Amino acid sequence: MNKKIISALVGLAGASENNGKTEHTDAIVMNALLNCYSSNGEDEIVAEIIKEKYTISPNCETCPTPCGNTSDYDMAKFFQNLELKTVKEELIAETVALATRINNSVKTELPEAIYKAISFFGYELSVDSYKNLINTLRKMEV
Repeated sequence: MNKKIISALVGLAGASENNGKTEHTDAIVMNALLNCYSSNGEDEIVAEIIKEKYTISPNCETCPTPCGNTSDYDMAKFFQNLELKTVKEELIAETVALATRINNSVKTELPEAIYKAISFFGYELSVDSYKNLINTLRKMEV
């Protein structure tokens, strides 16, 4: 799993949750998810995610008192709780699997469940909350 891509995606998901998406957001998220287990083009993908985040939420780039809603996720937190780390890794894998199924279909729009899952990467929730979302993603038809 590419920590830089995951971290940046959490910030983009926060921006889109608060301010909506552009016509490019889904494609950028799709590309990032399809490449989140690779380091090829990592810097370009992260730069594209950050650019999109600030397109969606331009005031956040220069905000003197950031609220954290669009902040990239501190991946050090990801590794602090072994039980949550394991279930979050499963959620990331299932999110990528759904993105792959969507990519192989004729659809171009990502469901809100993808953005919810990305947001969940950055939360500290109960294991059951993650497992419920994983099951929802698994059952989604494309």
